[in-house]
Amino acid sequence: MAKIKQGIKLHLKTYLFNPFFLSAELIVLIIFILIYFRNPTIIGKEVLFWFFASTSQSMAALFAVAGMFTVFRFQSQENKLRNLYDSHKKRFSTHNWNAYIGDKNAEFWSDSEFLDKAKKVLGKTPIKTIKQKIQEIIFDIEKQEDMKNRILSMVIVPLFAVSLTFIISIAFIPLSVQIANKIIGLIVIFIMLALILFSITSVFKYIISSISFK
Repeated sequence: MAKIKQGIKLHLKTYLFNPFFLSAELIVLIIFILIYFRNPTIIGKEVLFWFFASTSQSMAALFAVAGMFTVFRFQSQENKLRNLYDSHKKRFSTHNWNAYIGDKNAEFWSDSEFLDKAKKVLGKTPIKTIKQKIQEIIFDIEKQEDMKNRILSMVIVPLFAVSLTFIISIAFIPLSVQIANKIIGLIVIFIMLALILFSITSVFKYIISSISFK
């Protein structure tokens, strides 16, 4: 859990200071300001209503896409880890490894028990080849475990941003008439545009980063 929290803070910084997000936000806001000063009445009640309605629908769809991708990617990583653990447990159960492990039932160990015993053997065995092989096994498993945790920690920020944008857009739909053609309407539009851009770019960056895991 501590690793996931630490990962969330790290990923939040990478999402916020993503050059693509910052440049896209600046361009969109400049375009909107130019349009607004050319036609201040553009923020009418109809425009606001459809803006908030379409935003809520788009965020709901984006949440579904990010959620489905996360489930698929997490299950894929879980299967990869399962195969990795099972193959190494079978290796530890073979006759050649029994002398070092001291247990013929390694296939029935839990995953955490397997790692604990592998680390104990690593600290005891004086044979360099065995020590090197166990180090490789432990490193490979811990690397894959870290990737699994990253999949979860990386998606929290994008999903939170999408959810927040969805909630705010829904909340402002009935207020479209009250804030139409007012400065508060302009401020709300600015905030919504920033949230929309952040939601889209963070989900996009999450998907790309997750796919690129080796």
